Amino acid sequence: MRTIVFPRTLREKIGEDGSGSYPHIRFQVADEAINEIKSIHLYAPQGIQVGDGANYAGVELGTIRGIQNIAAEGLGGKVDLGKDEGVVMGIKLADKFLGVPEEIAAGIAQQRGIAFNQQTALTFEGMNLRTFTFSFVLVPESADESKDIRLIENFFRKYMYSEVDGFVAKFPEKFRIQFYDGAKENPFMPFIHDCFLSGMETTYNPESNMYYSTDKDDEKASKAPASIGLSLTFSEARVLSRQDIYGAVIDEKTKQVVGTEPGFDYNYDGGDRSSVQIGGSREIDDLGGVFGVKGAPKEATGVATGFPGPDFVVTKETKIGKGDL
Repeated sequence: MRTIVFPRTLREKIGEDGSGSYPHIRFQVADEAINEIKSIHLYAPQGIQVGDGANYAGVELGTIRGIQNIAAEGLGGKVDLGKDEGVVMGIKLADKFLGVPEEIAAGIAQQRGIAFNQQTALTFEGMNLRTFTFSFVLVPESADESKDIRLIENFFRKYMYSEVDGFVAKFPEKFRIQFYDGAKENPFMPFIHDCFLSGMETTYNPESNMYYSTDKDDEKASKAPASIGLSLTFSEARVLSRQDIYGAVIDEKTKQVVGTEPGFDYNYDGGDRSSVQIGGSREIDDLGGVFGVKGAPKEATGVATGFPGPDFVVTKETKIGKGDL
């Protein structure tokens, strides 16, 4: 099982032992059973935007309150249609329930110089699904990095698509996106729950029309683009609540809740969050051979086959270690 760090110099900036503090993004398939590629680490592009939004709708409380008033006062014979309030309510009811044309109702209102106060108020309908777009320009500095780019591109494309079986289409895989500062998750960057990849745009040679051989010793070797532009749009798999994003901060002495912070709990589904890891405490767990994260194996092996497609089958057993990352 392989972890790809691009560009390869990013690995040096992060640090061999995880002591570096270079910001970057980690992408991985949320399903841990998928082991073709463990994760992909890319530099953090500029202009990262997060759009949080809520849905509200307007409701006319005037009609509701007017009917309530008529019901309360009308039974006692206190409704005075000679007053402005009685006239506008009569016009509104005639328009809504008796089918009187709007022109007639508007004419009556104009003669009296009055209008119905709709008393519009906002009602909360729910939160918006969030989407995130990341744009990268991947420029290889070697034949190996050209191959890395091909793996990265096809990693995202493969798991964006659905598998089908006759009339049944399975949900594509979810992706997990995390922002890191060195080997630790960065609490100053957005916390994103598991997402589906809803859009992917690939531009080959966005800045030139040059190709380079992937093997300088073989004239017939395939030519790779000088650069690739990759735009990825992710949509969170569900609407979030405040509890999904923020966890409780517990005072160690008093054991009381003293505030909230991003909880970095990707499996949260309600209940008590008092034990949630607070921002910045979660370390990378797939780069043990490089960062020496406690508890992570220094070396892992795996066989990747059939990736990124039937025309590019990887059958060689690979080891994750310092040389691979």
